[in-house]
Amino acid sequence: MSNVKNVDVLVNCAGRSHLGYIEDISEEDIYSCFDTNALGTMRFCKAVLPIMKNQKNGYIINIGSLRGIECCKGKAAYSMSKFAVRAFSNTLGLEVKKYGINVTCINPGFVYTDLIKYRIAKENLKPEDIIQPSDIAKTIMYLLSLSNGATISELNMGDVWE
Repeated sequence: MSNVKNVDVLVNCAGRSHLGYIEDISEEDIYSCFDTNALGTMRFCKAVLPIMKNQKNGYIINIGSLRGIECCKGKAAYSMSKFAVRAFSNTLGLEVKKYGINVTCINPGFVYTDLIKYRIAKENLKPEDIIQPSDIAKTIMYLLSLSNGATISELNMGDVWE
């Protein structure tokens, strides 16, 4: 990123999940979740921070998950990694505010993607009853429309099920 002069917004929207009870999931599965969800988020933030600090503004939006707040059986690797995204986002926000950089962690519940289509049928829900990817995009646009002093460090949206 040495050629890049300006970065106004970074959105980290990575998600990897492994299903399985704690005694059944491998350490490799846990590392894989952490590498994508938590460490991937950190790597991209570290890459843009020098640029944003130099320009004295910027907005970093990290996509966490309600599963980083409300855990359920069989999702330990995912929940742990998304909790780490929340902790990282909150800490980063405290560290970079003085440079005019805002950080928000958006924690959606279930988002209508191929990953959860099976749950929609199982729960007898309509796709429109689930968060749409466009809802997250609209939320990001709303956050970007606020004044620099109107920092929202964390935003939870939607629902989760067992």
